[in-house]
Amino acid sequence: MDFRYNSYDFSNDVPPDMSIEQLLEQELGFQSEIMSASYDAKIDALKSKFETIKNALWQTHTDALAGNFKENQGQSIASKLAGKTGKELKKPFTRPVGRKAPPETICGRTIDPNLPYIRITCIASQKKAGECYIGKEWVVQPTFEKPCKVGRSRGIHFTNKGLSLSDDLEVSTTHSEFGVSKKTRKLYYKDTGSTNGSYIYTENEPLIQLAGGSELELVSGMTLLIGVCIYKIAVP
Repeated sequence: MDFRYNSYDFSNDVPPDMSIEQLLEQELGFQSEIMSASYDAKIDALKSKFETIKNALWQTHTDALAGNFKENQGQSIASKLAGKTGKELKKPFTRPVGRKAPPETICGRTIDPNLPYIRITCIASQKKAGECYIGKEWVVQPTFEKPCKVGRSRGIHFTNKGLSLSDDLEVSTTHSEFGVSKKTRKLYYKDTGSTNGSYIYTENEPLIQLAGGSELELVSGMTLLIGVCIYKIAVP
């Protein structure tokens, strides 16, 4: 009977004095050589594919620096790589077009003009105590996590990022806030449970009191009564 195992011929190549253990050890050596050669070939193929992808990325980067990159024109990075590797990328990506505007200083505060912000101007006061605020302007730039607080407090959260109305005795210590709605992503004003409340002010019309805790979506030109003063809102 002729027994063969891969490359080794048991019927013809077995020396008469070789033990079973020696035979198995010799065959294990043969199989190790075959597997090693197979691994080397796979590693070489992976190295070649890596170099192909790296060269494609580098060429795209060079083109972008030279000003030749055009969004949605020609072959995207994803299609270049797919053509060279034979596989499609799951999430094609493109280089952002244009640069972000640098920070600006408005009303004495540094803001990011690439993100929404609110400009607030005191235009009138119903009592003499609030006349010191008439004509004064503030700019606030809230985020989802950090609304800008309004109140009589002189804490840094009010003086640096919000509105500190310490001379208006009808404003609560923490009166309200300007923020960004997590649901609508729009700028809002919210009375946070102040003693005297907050109101939408329209000349020659009744005041509309805001419900505590409700978010009022802001639009340019609207006016709010906070304490004894009337503030005009601008959303650039």
